[in-house]
Amino acid sequence: MNILDKIVGFKYEEVEGLRSRESFDSIYARARACNISVPSFKEAISAEGSSGIIAEFKRKSPSKGNINTDADISEVAAGYFLGGAAAMSVLTDRRFFGGSLADLESARKATRGKLPLLRKDFVVDEYQICQARLAAASAVLLIAAILDKHKKERLAALAHELNMETILEIHNEDELEYLYLDDGTPDPNIDIAGINNRDLKKFVTDISASLNLAEKIPSYFIKISESGISSPCTVRILHKKGYSGFLIGENFMRTSRPQEALSEFIKETIRDGMELKICGMRDPENIIRASALKPAYIGFIFYEKSERFAGFRNELLKKAMEEMPSAVRKTGVFVNTDIKSVLDTAEYYGLDAIQLHGTESPGYCRNIKENIKGEIKIIKAIAISENTNGDVYDPESGHINQLCHPYIDCCDYFLFDTKTTLTPVNIQGGGTGACFDHDLLKKYNIGKPYFVSGGIDMEDAGKIMQMKTHGFFPFMSGIDVNSKFERGPGYKDIKKLKLLKKIIEK
Repeated sequence: MNILDKIVGFKYEEVEGLRSRESFDSIYARARACNISVPSFKEAISAEGSSGIIAEFKRKSPSKGNINTDADISEVAAGYFLGGAAAMSVLTDRRFFGGSLADLESARKATRGKLPLLRKDFVVDEYQICQARLAAASAVLLIAAILDKHKKERLAALAHELNMETILEIHNEDELEYLYLDDGTPDPNIDIAGINNRDLKKFVTDISASLNLAEKIPSYFIKISESGISSPCTVRILHKKGYSGFLIGENFMRTSRPQEALSEFIKETIRDGMELKICGMRDPENIIRASALKPAYIGFIFYEKSERFAGFRNELLKKAMEEMPSAVRKTGVFVNTDIKSVLDTAEYYGLDAIQLHGTESPGYCRNIKENIKGEIKIIKAIAISENTNGDVYDPESGHINQLCHPYIDCCDYFLFDTKTTLTPVNIQGGGTGACFDHDLLKKYNIGKPYFVSGGIDMEDAGKIMQMKTHGFFPFMSGIDVNSKFERGPGYKDIKKLKLLKKIIEK
């Protein structure tokens, strides 16, 4: 039995218990009589100038465990409202996510009823729809994977009857039929199509789900993308694919101040800027100083042949990581390492991302993605020859899009690095200070965000930023810097990094 089956089984038991305490006729009558006014969810996310961000409140999850159990719902909700969220999602499941209907009511009071609220739960019965209305939800979530079409239609119709909107959550092309009635016409009681990037059976995320289904959903429905969104670049990519809303939870909730994380995320999304990834760090004091600059990522190399090898069990390094700002994502770089060692190292250091920099196969990457605990992102390095020229063509391996295609469903980001004659055959570039021709990335069109690496210095960073500003690199998330910003292997020049940060922030 997978996680989803366990949750759904419990929901049926939970509803049965609720019905024994108050009949459906009674709660239905109260829901129909409820006159609490609620703002429109779909209008809030699709309005001109809206951030489209649906900020989520979540204390824990089956995949991540405890995320932020001490978070105060009223404080977070008020912060989300003031920070620019278009709407808010509130997990109301207690057993698996640590939520409750009381959280929904507290969120409404904290935002003075002005922020649209989604009751996010595993809805299997009309009783739960009535509960949502009484708790002043603007919308309810209906999950195609746990409902048959006719039950979906009944629940959606009841939600509309009770003056709430509906989000139909789908995960694959087969579930698109849930958007329609049996006669082939769009279901008038479905307001929003929500593409969940999380596999609900394995609870792993892949943004490709939203990218692949974007053009298959008719414009009649407002589209939102759910889960696995951690980068402003990803939001910009999805927006260009026609999405109006972006449900983001753990990315904010894992920080000590979710409202500030939201506000900064929205600023980065609007600015269309670059994320900074600093790689190859190993000195604890140097790490703390670099992390104070608040780069998006700091990378630690767990490859014993590297002169920047951080160590698989380094207590001083672990302590330094724990002192880093929570918004800075800890990234482990591995080269053809056995899967168990990767997973053990990720757990030991509490990594936020795993970068695979060797000749790992797509099957290897999928194995990692399916077995990691929590929302750890996978970055797959792709080698670009330094002497590559022509139409985005690598003399050894072919078109860059062809190089990336096998990994689309098993990584969250790509990282393009330089491969030279000095690069070992089992490594996807790096370590030589060489730079490939960045013009080669202009025709990258897969849609998954990527980082540019390979001998980037201050001048290169400025040129890349300028090209991105002019729209040449729409899928670029940021740059990865290493040797050109060092005083010695693994020891970064903080003054140069400060200057680089200023260039990026402009």
